[in-house]
Amino acid sequence: MPHVKIKVQPKQTIEMPNLCVSCAQKGVTTMRIRKRQGMVIRSLDVPLCHECAQVVASYAPSELFWHRAHWPLVLVVLVGGIWFLDRSLGWPLVGWIYWPLLFGGGVAMARLASNLMRWAQQWSRSSAKRAIEEAAQIETFSWRATTFVWTNGLFAKRFKAMNEERLFQPAAHSE
Repeated sequence: MPHVKIKVQPKQTIEMPNLCVSCAQKGVTTMRIRKRQGMVIRSLDVPLCHECAQVVASYAPSELFWHRAHWPLVLVVLVGGIWFLDRSLGWPLVGWIYWPLLFGGGVAMARLASNLMRWAQQWSRSSAKRAIEEAAQIETFSWRATTFVWTNGLFAKRFKAMNEERLFQPAAHSE
């Protein structure tokens, strides 16, 4: 997989070839790729052809289940968590701390359930959708450079040609 590191700072535009990042057909729409490092998120729109965009927009049956069931199940876990904590704690805590503790515990359980369901939805994606979504990735970034990984060699070659003046060349160390 070709790795391409270019000099780019946040809010700068990057030239993209008008090719699908996955199959190298003519790009008609875009897909956003993201990378998070701590509190900083770098994102970029990459081109997709019509067929690949349809695959990315579609859901496998198991993925659709997790997509549809996500919020109802989170709500059930939230209410069930509050009920469970209320029954298990009883009334030993009196005063203002009892209700925030119940609600906070229920929210923590719901957050855990939400993360587990998002993981299940990601895991249940079709292999074709996974391949398209992984065709373009931001490997690393800093305030002055970003490294991309392209699985399509033709796209990577054209991307390098369009951004040749920005290609990152580390300084040679003199010995």
